[in-house]
Amino acid sequence: MSGTEFLFSNNYLLVYKRFVGSAYFLLTTKMPDC
Repeated sequence: MSGTEFLFSNNYLLVYKRFVGSAYFLLTTKMPDC
């Protein structure tokens, strides 16, 4: 794996984690009966 591929995959993971975290936060705040 080259350096650019590693940087791209690492950045993709960070964006994915941030997106999932925000989506989970929105779901938990919008659904109080859960």
